[in-house]
Amino acid sequence: PEAAWARHEPAVPPPRRHSGEGFVLLVDGARYLPDNVVACGVHAALLDSQGSALCEASAPCLSASTDVRSPRFNLRLELKRGDEMPADGTLVVSVVAVQEGTEAEGLRQVGFGALAPFAGTSGSADAGKQPSSSLERDVGLREGCFQLPLMLGFPRAGKGAASLDDGRLTEAALNARPRVPCATLL
Repeated sequence: PEAAWARHEPAVPPPRRHSGEGFVLLVDGARYLPDNVVACGVHAALLDSQGSALCEASAPCLSASTDVRSPRFNLRLELKRGDEMPADGTLVVSVVAVQEGTEAEGLRQVGFGALAPFAGTSGSADAGKQPSSSLERDVGLREGCFQLPLMLGFPRAGKGAASLDDGRLTEAALNARPRVPCATLL
């Protein structure tokens, strides 16, 4: 239900200008996955605005003794200087699982979390938001720890999918999808 979520946009300082060095995405775990999850793993990708994967990594749950509803992962997606990092790219982390009652179907997607790694600096037209162009240079890297809500469905670009009217895949468009109740990625 919509009333179960309180919208909160924390006041954060504008990001420092990104000089092109790389960055690392670490996924440590998930919290409050659905009760029918038997075993799970994560897959992370940096997607361009058309939905094409530029860099990907996957990791299984660290231990079989880990609580399946709150698994721990050790996923590391590293982008180095020189790797393609469009300013309007979006990081998407998907949780895939074997679910009780559907074991014969194999892995199924539980949901995904989305995060724009770059935001416009205070001098840009997209200040504090995901840049609208891959060529934008006045951007800063969003640094820190994030707890991403797990969204239902599959992240895709194009009309009728998780996209804006202009067909671009963005963090805002992906995060407008329905949520998996209470589930988050760390």
